[in-house]
Order: sequence, then structure tokens, then C-alpha cells
Amino acid sequence: MPREIVTETSRAKKLSGKGDVQPNRIQVETCPAPECNLSTKDVELFLNESKKYMKLFKPAFQRVEQIKKSLTYLHGLLGNATRKNVEQMALGQKEKVRSLQYFVGQSQWETEPVIAIHQGLIGEALGEEDGVVLIDESSSVKQGSESVGVAAQYCGSVGKIANGQVGVYLGYASHKGYSLIEGQLFMPEKWLEEEYAEQRQACGVPENLVFKTKPEIGLELLKNALKRDNLSFS
Repeated sequence: MPREIVTETSRAKKLSGKGDVQPNRIQVETCPAPECNLSTKDVELFLNESKKYMKLFKPAFQRVEQIKKSLTYLHGLLGNATRKNVEQMALGQKEKVRSLQYFVGQSQWETEPVIAIHQGLIGEALGEEDGVVLIDESSSVKQGSESVGVAAQYCGSVGKIANGQVGVYLGYASHKGYSLIEGQLFMPEKWLEEEYAEQRQACGVPENLVFKTKPEIGLELLKNALKRDNLSFS
């Protein structure tokens, strides 16, 4: 049911004794937050479902160990670690830190097959002819200077210029729901200058990377989605 809100202006008029003044009422559609009533059994079922979900990505990896580490990484993202870095996610699951770090940063596996499978699943679950694709950026504030692409730049998460990383993301929405479908880190132009050569190498930045603006990255993500042809949108 809609909830009525009486504004302060209308309340003041009523208190002033002007009975002929009608209070200003704003109709607001309300949707109460769902109760968190998950049982231990619910969580166990969710873990089983997440394992089934990750098996769908098996064709994207070359080795069994990579499948296992991808599941560890997923559980880490969904876990209770305050800081979602690889070290904390590994320790929270009693996994070897270096092993998970190697999988994320050095292990040889391509992201394209993972994205293609992901977008295909989104198309199956949420796809509609009148679906829409959304392009937007998101940021993460960082304290240090060693993270790849970190720089003093506008961060929407805090609404000002701050030291952080910025990514450009592609989303999909239909009457059935919505989901992120791809993303790419924005590399500030100064990161591609000679003075950052050593830092680029330390972070594993591809040598052939060239500067692209955020709109250019967004357009590239959209073109890639069109090329895969597994999402319907107008």
C-alpha cells in the first residue's frame, strides 16, 4: 500500500490555524525490505547451487585446478571478509594465499570464454526482445599507489576527485531482472607514459595497451556483446 507523507510546509499551515489549507501529501510506493531468515540448510543449498553454477564455466578453463580456484574466488567474494582482496579471501577459506594469487594474476586462462558463457546465461535467464543495455562507470577508492590504474581521478562512489580505480561497465536489464554483463578497467593516460613503465610491468599491464576514453571503452564493450550475439536488446 502507498504511504502518505505530510510535508513540513503543510504541517506548519495546519498548526497555524488555517483550517482551509489542505495539507500537501506525497504518495510514495513502499516496498518493505525482505526479512533475512536464511537457515543453515538454506546456506548449504546455496553453496551446492554455486558449485553447479561454476561447473557451467568449465569449458573456459584448461585445468581442473583453475575450476577449483575460481570457485574459491567466488566464495571469497560472497564471504565475510571485510576487505575483498585475494589474501583476505584465501585466509577466510583456509586456502594458500599464493596459490589463489597465482590463479588471479598469473595463471594462463582467457577471460573471453568466461564472459561469453556468462552473457549466454544472462540471455537465457533474463533475455527479452525489448531488453536494454546500460553503460556506466563505477569507482573504488584506494589508499596506496601500487594498484593497477590507480590515480587521482573523479570517483563517483565519494562524489569527488580521489585516489582510486575506475571501471567502465556494461549492464543488461529487462522485465525479468538485471545484471552486470562485462566490465573493463579505465587506465588513466599518465599510466601509459614512460615514467610508469616499471609500474606497468610490475602490475602485468599488456605492452600493447593504448589509451582509451571511458566512452570508447563502453562502445567497445557494446560491440563485443553484439558480436557474441547471445543477448536480445533493442
